[in-house]
Amino acid sequence: MTAKQTGLRGKVRDGTVVSDKMQKTVVVAIEANFRHRLYKKTVRRVRRLLAHDERGEAQMGDRVRIAETSPVSRRKRWRLLEVLVKAQLPEVAPESIDLELLGEVRAEEPEAEAAVSAAPTAEEPAEPEPAERGGKLSVRQYLRDRERPFLVRDDESPEPPRLALRVVVDHSTSMNHRRSGRTRMESVAEGSMMLHLACTALSLDHQVAVTPQQAVLADPNSGERGKALIAGMVPALTGWEDVAVAVSRHSKELMESTAAIRLVLVLHDGYPNDGEKAKKLCLDLRGKVEVIGILLDPDDATRAAMSEIFGADRLVACRANELPKKLAAMLRSIRGI
Repeated sequence: MTAKQTGLRGKVRDGTVVSDKMQKTVVVAIEANFRHRLYKKTVRRVRRLLAHDERGEAQMGDRVRIAETSPVSRRKRWRLLEVLVKAQLPEVAPESIDLELLGEVRAEEPEAEAAVSAAPTAEEPAEPEPAERGGKLSVRQYLRDRERPFLVRDDESPEPPRLALRVVVDHSTSMNHRRSGRTRMESVAEGSMMLHLACTALSLDHQVAVTPQQAVLADPNSGERGKALIAGMVPALTGWEDVAVAVSRHSKELMESTAAIRLVLVLHDGYPNDGEKAKKLCLDLRGKVEVIGILLDPDDATRAAMSEIFGADRLVACRANELPKKLAAMLRSIRGI
């Protein structure tokens, strides 16, 4: 309906009240059908408009006429003109209740409950065995150990292999070589600290010692003193470094250990006084005690020198922050995992 037909200024629309829950406000649904210009199909569009109903005349389902007006609130820009058709709501009167019939029903309830409880119940089918279900095991049906929740009590798995290691640190004057903004000794101290903390957390038999004096800086019982000695390592004013002597001493100690994995980690720069002797000793110990050379902040010359002593398959050359990952990969390769 147009404004000329109603004599009003602004737009006039007819619609159906779909909500009257708000005070002095009704929601009116306006339906419009138009032909889609591209697909040439009739499209039905429904718009919901808020209209001001000052006297609360319109109710749910009424057919009403609304007109555009000045904004009454942020969303309300229409007002109710008139109710065209009132909604026909059915009137439902409460039926009278037969009290005698109600009493008979209540009297029969206990008898019905007793009959139901006395009726035999069908036995629940037994849960099929895993083989009958296709071989899949339901863990929830079995008692589990709280400390090892994924193992059945009767299924005792073997203990993981124990590991014992010795960390031998070269702290001769050559470790003063500066690369990437810090000395090699600083990187060695960082790597030694990571190894010591990891072994302490895992309660592993280990020692951190320096050459040539073979002084033990840290072990499982050194506590804060061991951490301080590792952090404070500086190169000694000597060029004497016997790698073979250090490896021989620590490998003899590890031979007496009952650990399945025995390691000697040599943090070095590849220039010992007894390189040939150390090379022969490392080859002889393979399969008994694994001797692994660790070169931190490597360059081509030191990498070649370390490979000559320990072998390319027993050398970890990397930065200090990469040591745990590289060493773990080396151990998996040695163990064939």
